[in-house]
Amino acid sequence: MQPELLLAIQAHANQFLPEIKHIDLFNNQVEQLRSTEPGDHPFDLPALFVEMMPIEWHTHSKAQKRGTASLMLHVVQNIFQDTQGGSSEQADALDLLRLPENVDGTFENFNAGDGFSIFQGTQFIPDNNYDNVIQTMCMYSFDVIVSKSVRGKRYVEVEAGLKVTGKLVENV
Repeated sequence: MQPELLLAIQAHANQFLPEIKHIDLFNNQVEQLRSTEPGDHPFDLPALFVEMMPIEWHTHSKAQKRGTASLMLHVVQNIFQDTQGGSSEQADALDLLRLPENVDGTFENFNAGDGFSIFQGTQFIPDNNYDNVIQTMCMYSFDVIVSKSVRGKRYVEVEAGLKVTGKLVENV
């Protein structure tokens, strides 16, 4: 489930956010920036990091489990320009601040594919505790449905009222 989710997010970002230069799983990469010189980062900026949050699972049937999942997108970018009123760099600096809003808008109501409901934005958290880099976190909530096996048996969902007989045979 997580590989499919990451691939769907990467494809969506590549299609609708071409200004993003690096997309990867989140592993606290922003902390690495504290020990680097401005402009000498271990990854290209702007970057988008995908943090998988815990899933709260609920059994739906013998064949499925459903869960409510959360996911955080970390938008990391340089912010060298001066945002002060009257500054000659203010317009460019404010344009940089629009990128997280564009990311948030791009992923609001995003559907990662079968087994996922649409993303609903729940939080937007700017974090400017890094010298010339700003990180903005966009949090989303969505439902997940996963088919499962129970005690080595595989179940197949069928329409209500349909009688199924026989043995499930899988081609290997």
